[in-house]
Order: sequence, then structure tokens, then C-alpha cells
Amino acid sequence: MFFHKRGSFEHSRFSRIICAVRRFVFFAAVVFVMLPSLLWAGDRTPFPNVEFHPLNGQNSVMLEDFRGRPVLVAFWASWCGPCRAELPELVELTHELKDSGLVLLAVNVDSSAAAGQKFLERAGIELSAFRLSDQEQRMIGIRSLPTTILLDGEGLAAQIYTGYSASVIESIRLLVKGMSGADSDSIVESP
Repeated sequence: MFFHKRGSFEHSRFSRIICAVRRFVFFAAVVFVMLPSLLWAGDRTPFPNVEFHPLNGQNSVMLEDFRGRPVLVAFWASWCGPCRAELPELVELTHELKDSGLVLLAVNVDSSAAAGQKFLERAGIELSAFRLSDQEQRMIGIRSLPTTILLDGEGLAAQIYTGYSASVIESIRLLVKGMSGADSDSIVESP
């Protein structure tokens, strides 16, 4: 009987050790994936002054063209369900916060510009969508979609959001209002 209890104790102890190792590995994997984004935003590193090429073939724009204004750089694809849900909300948010000067640069990462343009037309989403060169995309290091980066008026990353939820939209709203000085008492720590 004593042996059985001791075996159960050792089995229970072994299970706890395995569980702790699993938690550590999971945490390490999350940190490994998120660390570049967290460090980039945490340092408030300037976003690279890349050239945004419109899907419709019109004139390209540079980030420096929007100096002094908050900018949302939203990376999306037509095949990404959360991206398709987020885009109309970002457009609406941009209209809502027009007095703050908020600019939306929606960067399509589909394999072809035509796929992105076709999606926007079918969905009835009216916005100027852009593309970056492959080299510029690699330099920025987008690893998941949607990824939305809020830049302050100096072109510094105020926040990086991966994924989509209502809390992302609310966080952007509060941060932009804080940047413009409007309703600054309502600024909260962003998720």
C-alpha cells in the first residue's frame, strides 16, 4: 500500500513538472513570436519611410507626406476573414476621427493587386488601398494578418495590433483622441 501511494505521489509530481514545462514552452513561443513587434513599438522606433503604391495605379505616396498627422497602417488580404471584418470599421473610424487628421493606409498583401482591388469593389469598401514592394514588406516584418500599426504625428509606432477585435478599434480611437488632445482624460492602457 505504501508503494502505491508513493507511486501516485511521484506520478502526480511528474505530471506537475510536465505541466510546468508545457507552460514554459508555450510562454517562450509567445514571447518569441511577439518580441520583435513589442520591441519595435516599445522603442517607438520610426516606421520606415516606404513608398505606398496605390492598387488603382495612381501616384504613390510616402509616409513623410503625412508628417504631423496620426497614421494607421493596416496590413490586410482579401482571403483573411478578420481583415475583411476590420477594414470597414477602420474606414468608419477614420471618418469619425477626421478632425484629428487620422490617415488610413490600407496595405494589401494579396499575391496580386487585382485580387485586393476586386475584393474592395465587391464588398463596396471605399478606401485608397496600397501595396508595398516585397523588400519593404520583409523589412517591416509583418508575420500575421491583420496587423495594424498606429503611428503618431512624428511617424513613431504608438501601438501595434495583431488580429482583430472590437477592443482594437476602441484602443485606436482612444489613442488617436489622446494624440489630438481631445478627450485626453479617457486614455487608458491599450490591450
